[in-house]
Amino acid sequence: MRIFLVIFLSLSVYLNLLGQVPQNVFKLNELEADYTALNKYLFVWEDTSNGVSFQSLPLHKFSPYQPTSKAQNPYTSYWGKITIQSRLDRDTDWILYLGGFFINEAEVYICSSQDTLLKKTGSLLPLSEKDIKQERNANVSIFLPAQKEVTVFMKIHNIDKKPLQFDVRLERPYTWMQNINKRAWRQGIFQGFMWIMFAYHMLIYVYSRNKSYLIYSLYILSNSIYFFNYYFFSIELLFPEQPWLFLYFYILSTSCIPLFYVQFHRLFLNAQKNTPKYDKLMLLWIYIRLAEFALVMFLAIYDFNYHLVHIIHPNFALFEAAVFVIFLFFIFQKENRQTYFIVGGALCLHLGLVTSIVSSQYLKLGSGNLIFESGIVLEIFIFALGLGYKLKQSELEKRNYQSALINELQKNAVLLKQAQEVQLKSNQKLEVQVKERTRELHDLSDFKSQLLSIISHDFRSPLTNLKGVLSFLDSSELSEGEIKIIQRAMEQKVDNTLTLLDNLLNWSKSQMDGLVINKEEINLYQLIQDNIALFLSAIQSKQIAVLSEVPSDLVIEADHNMMDSVVRNLLSNAIKFTSTEGKIFIRAQQIENKVEIGIQDTGIGMSKEMQLSLLENKKVMNQTTPGTHNERGSGLGLLLCKDFIEKNNGIFRLESKIGEGTIFTFNLPIIAKK
Repeated sequence: MRIFLVIFLSLSVYLNLLGQVPQNVFKLNELEADYTALNKYLFVWEDTSNGVSFQSLPLHKFSPYQPTSKAQNPYTSYWGKITIQSRLDRDTDWILYLGGFFINEAEVYICSSQDTLLKKTGSLLPLSEKDIKQERNANVSIFLPAQKEVTVFMKIHNIDKKPLQFDVRLERPYTWMQNINKRAWRQGIFQGFMWIMFAYHMLIYVYSRNKSYLIYSLYILSNSIYFFNYYFFSIELLFPEQPWLFLYFYILSTSCIPLFYVQFHRLFLNAQKNTPKYDKLMLLWIYIRLAEFALVMFLAIYDFNYHLVHIIHPNFALFEAAVFVIFLFFIFQKENRQTYFIVGGALCLHLGLVTSIVSSQYLKLGSGNLIFESGIVLEIFIFALGLGYKLKQSELEKRNYQSALINELQKNAVLLKQAQEVQLKSNQKLEVQVKERTRELHDLSDFKSQLLSIISHDFRSPLTNLKGVLSFLDSSELSEGEIKIIQRAMEQKVDNTLTLLDNLLNWSKSQMDGLVINKEEINLYQLIQDNIALFLSAIQSKQIAVLSEVPSDLVIEADHNMMDSVVRNLLSNAIKFTSTEGKIFIRAQQIENKVEIGIQDTGIGMSKEMQLSLLENKKVMNQTTPGTHNERGSGLGLLLCKDFIEKNNGIFRLESKIGEGTIFTFNLPIIAKK
């Protein structure tokens, strides 16, 4: 039974081979098919010398092409011959497909009854020399006249050591253009998605400074560059006249993809901390991949051996996929949510990668990269979800850590604050004591200095004058009238001296905190009238008009002695600096719960410097401005007024202009009318 089975299989193979013997002429009868395979009509001849020209081809014998036929010597040229007879009733245009992008250089001689046309194509031919400049495959346009026969000679040659092989077919231009448009649309969408994801993760990296996002962005960029190069866009757009750079872009992108991919796994899973054993294995694989990159780059630069590179790279990727499936199986056992995203994304990627390599390398199907692109898109989407989840977890952990740290800092801050408060209170208490003592010493020193200054000047001068007058009275004979004049002058001197002495005593008590404030109800009108009567002699002497506009029932709450001293000093000051026949206005009015009193004169006024010296700097002036009749003063009275008013919860103001007079204004609490 086994013998019959072997014979049956042998006959089947033999008959199949007989059926594949090329026919002499391909007859084009219809336009329905998108493309037609022409290998069974193809005859080939291998030029081992790589020096035979088209003109000498008739001297050589072509043999039927077999599906397994290859030119094994990479340094030879491979000639193909095919005859196409159009039986259509009109002229048609076609795309003659010689093979994929594995054909580096090709010359196509299209021979008709009229002439011979040369066209060139190939993946490593400069774009300016190619007949068709779109896509990477080796193909040319061909014109088939109606009811005529065309013979096509094809010479293919590789410089990257790949075996030479034909895959000839006739394709409709409309179908070919549809495929080109599909390629452009599909890659436009794919590249747009990749660049959006690249930009998105780079922005997150800039925001978070998490290296996982940086490495993952570079991984996405490497995939984008790989497909941009794979679909010939790099040659079409970047280096049309240097197509050999395609190989280096291919090596660079396909080497960077696994390097960034493995490094991303290390960072995302924090493998160095969580799984140190697997981290060492991944780090070892990175070094192996770097060595493989150096090897294939050496092969490309030194020998331009793309054939060997194309064997090493895909098989390395298959081995890597198998290793990672095993690795992910062990990682999955950790039962960490982050690993679920890694496992899901990696399975999509490796499933697409293995399917792509198997379909393109071994099954020779054309949909391999589409499956790989789909796997990458799914993987990137799942990884993006994983990175988002990790970012959320990182933020949550950061908040928890910050909360714990804040609580700890708050506890420490409370203890530190308590210690600081104790220390601060101690320091403040000591500082207050030092400042208080310093102020007391400073005030005492100022008090002594000012007191001595006043005594030495304002008391000595009147007493000296009095002594001189007494001596003059003893030694001279004066009339009664002269004696009265001198008597009035001396009385004024004594009154001024007594006023000064009274002010000095009150001021001294005030500065030494020895003055007791006894607030009581004071009739303001009566207080003003008493003091006007006190200075009636001086008022009449200078013929000054004193105009009082104080209501008779206005009652204030203050210390009587202090207010009496204030009114007396202000009225004395107004009389002193008002010229003969001048005017003094005394006004009082109620404003809410206060009464405002103003004493205005038409005297000589004060400069700004003098006002500041009297009121703000609180310095007693040794040399005050004399009055209009050369009256003398110390400036102490105004200081005393300001101090007394403030001690009775009032506010003292001074407005004055030289040559226009002075207005003294102060307010005090009022007693409501009964």
